[in-house]
Amino acid sequence: MKKTMKKTLALGLMTSALLMSPSQDANAFVKGFYVGANGGVGYLKTRVNADYGANLTRRFDHAGIGATGGLHLGYGWMFAQSWYTGLEGSGALSSIKGDEDSVIDLANNTFEKTSSQERYNFALALKLGKVVADHCMVYLRLGARFANFRFTQQQYVLGGAVDSQTTLNKTKVGFEPGLGFAVKIADRWTFHGEYTHAWFSKQSFAKNNFNAAAADNYSMQPQVGRFLVGFTFHLGR
Repeated sequence: MKKTMKKTLALGLMTSALLMSPSQDANAFVKGFYVGANGGVGYLKTRVNADYGANLTRRFDHAGIGATGGLHLGYGWMFAQSWYTGLEGSGALSSIKGDEDSVIDLANNTFEKTSSQERYNFALALKLGKVVADHCMVYLRLGARFANFRFTQQQYVLGGAVDSQTTLNKTKVGFEPGLGFAVKIADRWTFHGEYTHAWFSKQSFAKNNFNAAAADNYSMQPQVGRFLVGFTFHLGR
């Protein structure tokens, strides 16, 4: 009786250990080259600094949301049984845009509109993950995103002509950390979700008003947070 109980207890402990530790199947679903597609929504916030001369300056933000989607590819491998690392590149189209209408001179009905829109982007990232179950991994990503923005500034008189307008298309570089998860849904296929946030470098420019001799000086510095979901096909084992 005691031997039977000991055998039963030993079998139970072995079964629990196997269930709690990552299996070889967990190793298979993340190892090797992979390709995939993703999409989601993003939130843009841009800090605007405006210097109109004559000791008149303004600092404000404009913000907005939009859609984004693209492709990714990379290579990942396991180490120490349940840890994962990988390199990933991606590219996406984007309609994430923020804008703001504000008053410059209420007495003269002078208004200003600023906007920034992310048009497309490319990213490179290092991923470090931990397999927490046979079919699930959580990961941290650290990388850089290269995004092309359209910056627009416009001054106008309410109901009248435009006094000044500037439009710039510039590619900015941003540091981008993120968190995500991946779940195996079929042989060689995983579903993933992740959130990333990128802080981009500042863009400065000057614009001469149509009806003034002095130039207005501007700087815009965007940051973009995005939540993406997608599917990945794993080529390797």
